[in-house]
Amino acid sequence: MKITQSVAVVLTVSNLYGGITSSAAVLTVTNPPPPGPVVITVAKVDGSALRFSWNTVWGFKYQVQSATGLSPGAWQPIPDGELLPWLSGYLSYQGVKGVESLTALGSSLTLSVPFATNQERFYRVVRLP
Repeated sequence: MKITQSVAVVLTVSNLYGGITSSAAVLTVTNPPPPGPVVITVAKVDGSALRFSWNTVWGFKYQVQSATGLSPGAWQPIPDGELLPWLSGYLSYQGVKGVESLTALGSSLTLSVPFATNQERFYRVVRLP
């Protein structure tokens, strides 16, 4: 749903030497469109970890999940402490009730997740509400 609101605005700028006032202008604010899907752009093995990057939208929270199968109920958040942020990503990190969430502060994020070589695992990134 698109929400638009307009208001008439007059701007006054002043300093020690005087001031000036603009004529009335209309300021229109429209809510942004919803962000597109999360897309993992790079995934590679780096030593004993899986390193991957995905697109982000500033201010949105993301969660890295894993599963041993692809059924809808199999996905679980990566346990606390297993996410290793790389310096190339900008994020705000916080644990929320035992669930790791990452708040993006840029347009992409790169993380590393340690893995066991004898276990097949699937990974995904979801944008949290």
